[in-house]
Amino acid sequence: MLNNSQGATPRCSEGKHLPSAKNSNLHAAAQIASFPLIQRINHLLDNQKHEECALLVARSSSLSHCVRDLPMSRAYDAIPHSLVFLGAVYSKISLSGDSLITELCPESFLRHVVKWLSSEPRPAAHKDSSVTPYVASIRDILRIIVRASPDLPQKLNRRKQNLHRCILQLGHHGLVDSSDFKMMNLHEALKVELKKRLQQLKSALQKLEELSSCHRRGSQTPSDGSHQRMLQISLAELEERLIKNKSSLTTVEALVANSHVDYLVNILEERVDADKQMLFHLMELRREFGEESIPSHSLVAQTLKRHISGHEQVLSIWREVLPLQFADAAAEDADATLLRFSAGRSIACIVVEIFKN
Repeated sequence: MLNNSQGATPRCSEGKHLPSAKNSNLHAAAQIASFPLIQRINHLLDNQKHEECALLVARSSSLSHCVRDLPMSRAYDAIPHSLVFLGAVYSKISLSGDSLITELCPESFLRHVVKWLSSEPRPAAHKDSSVTPYVASIRDILRIIVRASPDLPQKLNRRKQNLHRCILQLGHHGLVDSSDFKMMNLHEALKVELKKRLQQLKSALQKLEELSSCHRRGSQTPSDGSHQRMLQISLAELEERLIKNKSSLTTVEALVANSHVDYLVNILEERVDADKQMLFHLMELRREFGEESIPSHSLVAQTLKRHISGHEQVLSIWREVLPLQFADAAAEDADATLLRFSAGRSIACIVVEIFKN
């Protein structure tokens, strides 16, 4: 048998062939040969000659050897004008296998397309959109991307739903009912209810003090609460103890039964959680698209609507490519929405019953 010194191809412990020196040299030579191509692409992108750059990519036979050297970030920043070049790159690389598509950072492509579409005003139905000339290029690229990353459409859809949920939560910060059935600001309602609760606590403490003074007879010793003493209680003492405990229970029950403060606190917790989620998604958008895309003085509702529109436009193009997959996802979303609605109705019914009683 041949050993490694006799020219046998070395193997790893799992039995797979290790890259030979010859293959490594060939790969290095291919990278060196493609260096002028990368230089030429950079030069054309600098001069915004995207169509000429696309033709160069289409004619190239060594593009797959220099995928990681391609100036994809610059091309993504130049969207939509660079879409013709990006379409040529994705088409060319896909011929070498879908595994290389991930080297092009398709998620970054989606983010930049959404950012561009979010900045474009939505046209009226009867007017031609400035987006229309680029739709075909976007569609072709999305068709290639989904083969390599089939989960990206659902990720984009979930992102859009989260932003839409944030808009719905913006309307949940209105006036609330007080225990007097008056509509007022949540913080004012909490202040009113806490003052009522404080007054009730003072009254309860005074009542308990009166009960203690009425039934206090001499000094209390530890033996008075012993088990043997409990067994020697008389009928009169039993009646007296029952009256005292019943009066105490009535006093304390009035405090426990007043659940309106708890109701307002639950609303406050929900609003805090909703604002935390909203701020999280907005900060995520700023991190991905840049702080200049969402300045601090920008209106939250308008910002969310713009980005929802950008997500929806990409998803609508993707639906043309994957209609069946989106139909299944829509059915799942409908089921989830129905479950949330049913749960919400159940909680609402419980709240109504509490206030009825």
